[in-house]
Amino acid sequence: MKNTKHTSPARRSIICLLILLLCLAGLPQPVAASTQTMPASLSAKAVLSATGSLAGIRISWSQAAYAEGYKIYRSDSQSGTYRLLKTIVSGSTRTYTDYSISPDRFYYYRIQAYHKHLLSTHSSALSAPVKAIYVRVSQINLSHPTATLYAGKTLKLSAVTVGTIAPYRSTVSKITFRSSNPTVATVDSSGTITAVNPGTATITASCSDVNFHTVSSFCRMTVYESMRVPLPAGSYAVTSSYGWRTPIQTATGLSSSFHAGIDLATYNKAIPVYAAKTGTVVQTGRSNASGNFVLIRHGDDGLYTFYGHLSRISVGNGAMVNKNTVIGLTGSTGISTGIHLHFAISRTTRYWTQEDTLDPSRFIRFA
Repeated sequence: MKNTKHTSPARRSIICLLILLLCLAGLPQPVAASTQTMPASLSAKAVLSATGSLAGIRISWSQAAYAEGYKIYRSDSQSGTYRLLKTIVSGSTRTYTDYSISPDRFYYYRIQAYHKHLLSTHSSALSAPVKAIYVRVSQINLSHPTATLYAGKTLKLSAVTVGTIAPYRSTVSKITFRSSNPTVATVDSSGTITAVNPGTATITASCSDVNFHTVSSFCRMTVYESMRVPLPAGSYAVTSSYGWRTPIQTATGLSSSFHAGIDLATYNKAIPVYAAKTGTVVQTGRSNASGNFVLIRHGDDGLYTFYGHLSRISVGNGAMVNKNTVIGLTGSTGISTGIHLHFAISRTTRYWTQEDTLDPSRFIRFA
């Protein structure tokens, strides 16, 4: 008699269940709602590699629940075709740096989260696009490539960075300022230069753009010795400023309608007159209009200072003078209505003309 083995009902049930599970594994599986949600945020910015040799754009995103990885897509335009750039196989990774870029071009990025369920991979919708650009700053435009100041004066140096693709202007990095010689001129973080002492200094404006490329521009500074009021403080009053005025008739003549200097009355007292700054006496003498006068040339800025209507001259031609040198006494010689000093600043020895003179109040603060 032939021996036949029979499968037990319990074993047949287990085999059927395994067959059913294998069949179900091949069918599309439902995806939990939380894993169908794209990352909540996506951002992109230009960066530089740790070695400083590679420029890139770093994409960052928030972690999606239950995500096992992410797919990053890139396009050259917002509405263009997005091609797969990178597949991230870790659900905990939140950044990726794209080094396959070119400077001065915009790139657009989108991302989607994915997870695997049995034999299927399920992905979220693509995120909204973000864009970034790796821009090189080509130059810094300065308001003053060169400048001259008198000690104690200030100047605001304006600086604007310009990118290589117009009209893009980089504002992502702060411009820094530095003085090569702070004993001559200092500069603060806003670009305000303060002249300290006579000499020369270079003010450097530098900027690192979004890709950490640094450019610099320079302002060549020359600082001149400041001028002082040529009379003691509190001893004078301004009676006639620089510029056009009604001619003054005196017993000795009629004054010019253009006043090429400033008049400082000394309350009917003959008081010492000081040189405005270091220089050399180039002329002394007497004229019908100015009376007794002294003319001084200043070597640093090349300007001349003139002192008229003196009652006494205390220096001679060729004398070296400084701010402490008394060059004479105030008076009322020449065309004058009283004891005073006529003080003028000129580019040349023609200290009486509108074309050659400068307003002294530009250089000195008179009380």
